[in-house]
Amino acid sequence: MTGMERSFICLVLVLCSATAKAQESGFKPLSSNPEELYVFKDYLYFTAEDGEHGRELWRISVPDGLPELIKDATPGAEGSELDHFYGFNDTLYFRRKDPVYGGELWSSDGIPGGKTERIKRFNDVPSDGGFFSVLGHVGDTVLLGVGTDIGSRSVWRTDGTTEGTTDFFERSTGSFQSTTQLGMQWGEKLLLGASGNSNDKSNSGLCITDGTMEGTTYLTQMDKGIALITRLGEKGILFTGKTEELGQELWFTAGTPETTRLLKDIYPGPDSSDVADGVCYYDPLGNREPIAYFRAINPVSGAELWQSDGTPEGTRLAFDIAPGTASSSPYQLSTSSDGIFFNANTKETGTELFFLSLSGEPSYALVKDIKPGFRSSDPYAHLVPGGGGALYFSADGTLGEEFWVSSGTEDTTQMLVDMVEGPGSSFPNYTTAIGSYIVFAATHPIYGRELWYTSKKDSVHLLCDIYADHSENPSSSPTWLTPLGDRLLFVADDVAHGRELWATEGADGDAELVMDIYPGRIGSQPEELTVVGDLVYFAADAPETGTELYVSDGTPTGTSMVQDICPNELSSGPKHLFAWRGILLFSAFRPYDGEELWAVWPGRKVAIVANIRPGSESSLPSNFVAWKEHVYFQANDGTKGAELWRTDGTREGTTLVEDVVPVPYEKLSVTSMVPLHNRLFLSAHTETFGHELWSIDEEGKGFSLVDDIATRAHTRIFKKHSK
Repeated sequence: MTGMERSFICLVLVLCSATAKAQESGFKPLSSNPEELYVFKDYLYFTAEDGEHGRELWRISVPDGLPELIKDATPGAEGSELDHFYGFNDTLYFRRKDPVYGGELWSSDGIPGGKTERIKRFNDVPSDGGFFSVLGHVGDTVLLGVGTDIGSRSVWRTDGTTEGTTDFFERSTGSFQSTTQLGMQWGEKLLLGASGNSNDKSNSGLCITDGTMEGTTYLTQMDKGIALITRLGEKGILFTGKTEELGQELWFTAGTPETTRLLKDIYPGPDSSDVADGVCYYDPLGNREPIAYFRAINPVSGAELWQSDGTPEGTRLAFDIAPGTASSSPYQLSTSSDGIFFNANTKETGTELFFLSLSGEPSYALVKDIKPGFRSSDPYAHLVPGGGGALYFSADGTLGEEFWVSSGTEDTTQMLVDMVEGPGSSFPNYTTAIGSYIVFAATHPIYGRELWYTSKKDSVHLLCDIYADHSENPSSSPTWLTPLGDRLLFVADDVAHGRELWATEGADGDAELVMDIYPGRIGSQPEELTVVGDLVYFAADAPETGTELYVSDGTPTGTSMVQDICPNELSSGPKHLFAWRGILLFSAFRPYDGEELWAVWPGRKVAIVANIRPGSESSLPSNFVAWKEHVYFQANDGTKGAELWRTDGTREGTTLVEDVVPVPYEKLSVTSMVPLHNRLFLSAHTETFGHELWSIDEEGKGFSLVDDIATRAHTRIFKKHSK
């Protein structure tokens, strides 16, 4: 036996003994706590704390490398605060936040003991600012956002050297005014905004750059206030900018000085129009050019709806909704196939829903004064798939909060039903599209909380008063709404059957009890409705069988118990239902098997997949995750503790990935996962090793600790002091 083999055996014995003592004392092992996992080139970079160096930068190579400390940026056990990793060319850039001077720019060649160094400390005095993010790269230049503790921003550039890291605009007063356009791409260049000091505006405005000063062109010069409004397809970009003479106004650029122009001084003079909430409408038939709509302030019209096609003559007030100097202040602009819905306020109506029709000659209309007079209904949209362009929404009218629909005109805008007479509210929710119907749950004073439906723009109808006994609780309280083809399956409670499985196709009165699984008022309490192909599986309780697995196609004849897994009135308690490639995986209990992994294959064949923990004890399979050709999950076989297993749905294909540590009561908890070269790296916690870095090999069979960084460091310290 070699010395290395003896050392390994001793280590295992020590770990087993330490784990047993830890279980008794509640002691928690040291953890390196891997964070900021970042893949660059052929390495996984991350931060970890080994107790000797504190939290620092580490890397691991694929396939067989061990974690390597890149550099102890803050010597000693204190550690560094590292983040904002950005790999470019052969260099890894990142931020180190100095506790005194703020964010510093660092770079690394990624080699332990190689060139990892601070490129730039931006502050010479104590500050909370400094480097705060990478904006992007153009050519061989990386652009940075640099801040101060009072919030100003400046753009810097770096070529990876201290000498080549400079204020991009070559002035200490150059500052970024908005994060909206940071690194905004236009072709192969970037658009940037900058402003100079109050005495020199020559270094202020919108520029486009290839990453060099020589390749940087000022498209226009302005003070500040640069913000993206919207794109006009490939035509150009609408943005705002502020000048001393014009204030903040609307501008356009196609990426050249010749195409960059003020579209309109919407608020004449030095005051600003405060353009905001821009959207672009694209004609679905392609019969008209893209056109932008937005809110802007004018001294004559107030804050109103404006439009622009990217030309000065095409930039104009669309509609003065609140005439005169009053403002309608349109917001929440939402495009549809025929136009734009938006909220607006007038003194006569308060805040209500409006629609701008763009199917023909543009025109707008108040959708409806839902809460008549100056009070507001404050509508908010509910988009429903297959709604035919109509907007479904809730609004608080004089009759309370109810369900509404609009196609953009007053005669197509209606409250679908006043379920609670007077100012009460039905609070509609669980809105679901089924075929040509829209189904939702709402509360009615007589029927209670039941399912209702509308045939898209039609009136609302009660599907069925499932709970018909109004002397107690009038609500069936539908839950687990699950679309299955053209039917909707759900769980509801009626007075006769308790909570059972129901189905509907959305037609008036067409809601039927699928099966009374537990006769009487107790109910089978169906849970975990899970769709596999054209079937729904669920767990339900019955008096003679207990809680077992059921299947349904949405009809009474197509609903049945899959199998009485645990006979004699005992429950198998199916849970963790997981659909994968036409197979249903789940856990279930039998007295002589315990809770183990089961499956239902196509054709409804059901069987235990594997008795991972032989005998009556349970392996408790849980936390199913699909990766590549298998489903991975956690289970405990009773001898190796809670470990990672995988299955392909067959007995032969269900195997332990690997015994992490040979300790029966070992527990494994996986958190973040990052793939790299067909391996899966995991940040995971065990009771022996604490929180460390693990990986699964490319075949998905070898789940192993990459390295116990914290323990390795403390072992090294122990050896050092024991000499």
